Amino acid sequence: VTLDSPVEQDVLDSDIDSIIGKLARQLRLDSGNFLKLYHSLEFTNKQDFVLALLKGMQQARTASTISRNIKMAGFPAHKTLDQFDPSCLQLPSVISWSELCSCNFVEAHENVVLIGNAGTGKTHLGIALGLQASMLGYKVLFFRMVSFMEALNQAKDDNTLKALYKRIAACDMLILDEMGYTEVNNTGTRLFFDVLSELIYEKRSLVVTSNLALSQWNQVFADQHLAEAVLDRVIHHCYLIQHEGKSYRLTNSIMSKAKPMARKAQK
Repeated sequence: VTLDSPVEQDVLDSDIDSIIGKLARQLRLDSGNFLKLYHSLEFTNKQDFVLALLKGMQQARTASTISRNIKMAGFPAHKTLDQFDPSCLQLPSVISWSELCSCNFVEAHENVVLIGNAGTGKTHLGIALGLQASMLGYKVLFFRMVSFMEALNQAKDDNTLKALYKRIAACDMLILDEMGYTEVNNTGTRLFFDVLSELIYEKRSLVVTSNLALSQWNQVFADQHLAEAVLDRVIHHCYLIQHEGKSYRLTNSIMSKAKPMARKAQK
């Protein structure tokens, strides 16, 4: 094809970009990223160009999936494992800090229970583990325990439990934060047990943070028989991690760092 001017070449390039974008959309590719990547690659030979193009699209799709998973998880804040000091943890002998950070327990459908006083980093670590799992391609759901029970009770009243169960069943890890701050009534205990036994136990990974020792969890659930059944399913295939030390928030509060005001001399 002989082109009479640079303008004709620009028009031809524009037409080709339009066709490439249309074909990319038909193949369910991100047409914007595809065209951007296509223009950024230098052509040396067919094999290298196609390989680089496919690798680039795979990386873009993975990044998009991770971003979507993090957004769908519902994390209340961005907390990472790098920001966490593990020296406050009492880990069981069967797992190391690096093994915990690898999130292999998710693939094994094992649970993690984080127990400690307020301000010792339980929520931070719970979020960070969820974020790490999301980065590794797992689907995560994060709930405050209060919000989770409200969602279950509301779904029961609205006859939409099936939709909520489907949402839970689509995840690989369920994080329940702050177990123990609110009592769960008989109906709620039954709903929680149903979720645990039908959707979580040996099917998905559960991460729970609590200020209560396991022996005190019967204070949370009104139905004592179901409370025992709940505890039995949580601690089976479970890593119990104790958070020790003082409250991070109190230690780093403005009040704790405030200098005493000098008294004025009395006349």
